[in-house]
Amino acid sequence: MHSHAIIVLLLMLALCRCCIGTGPPNFNILESSSCTPDDARIALDRELQEKENKKIEKARQKAEKKAKEEEKKKEKALAKKAEKEKKKTGKAGSSKNAGSS
Repeated sequence: MHSHAIIVLLLMLALCRCCIGTGPPNFNILESSSCTPDDARIALDRELQEKENKKIEKARQKAEKKAKEEEKKKEKALAKKAEKEKKKTGKAGSSKNAGSS
C-alpha cells in the first residue's frame, strides 16, 4: 500500500510540473498554473492536429513535386518526338529533292 501511495504522489507531481511549465520542455501542456484534464486533452489534441497537418502538407508538397517531374518528363518526351518528326520530314524532303534532280 505504501509503494502505491508513493507512485501516485510521483505521478501527481510530474503532472503538476508539466502543467505549470517547469517540467520537461517537450511536455509543456499549458502555460498557466491551472491545468484541468480537459485543458490538457485540448492541448494534446491541438498538438496532434498540428502534427497531422504537417504530415498532410509534406505529402501534398511531395505529390506536387512528383506531378511537376512527370510534367517535365512528358514535355521532354514531346520535344524529343517533335524533333524526330522534324528530322524525318527534313530527310524525306531532301531525298525527294535528290530524286527529282
